Amino acid sequence: MSQFDSVQDFFSTLESRFVPEAAKGVDITFQYDITGDGGGQWYAVINDGTLEVHEGTADNPTVTMTIAADHYIKVVNGKMK
Repeated sequence: MSQFDSVQDFFSTLESRFVPEAAKGVDITFQYDITGDGGGQWYAVINDGTLEVHEGTADNPTVTMTIAADHYIKVVNGKMK
């Protein structure tokens, strides 16, 4: 499993870690509002096995996650549930 040093590191490498076969038939937009130092806003659009990651806010996200940057890094590194 990859370990990430920053939220930016996580989102900048998300497309390279995406598994298209696992997302066939999926149509969803995730909005990530990461707060605090090292945070920012990103959104990920999954549409039938494709992924696009953008910085900023989605017009109509399906799911919105708001979390502190330090907690998000712990979650994606498997150090916090």
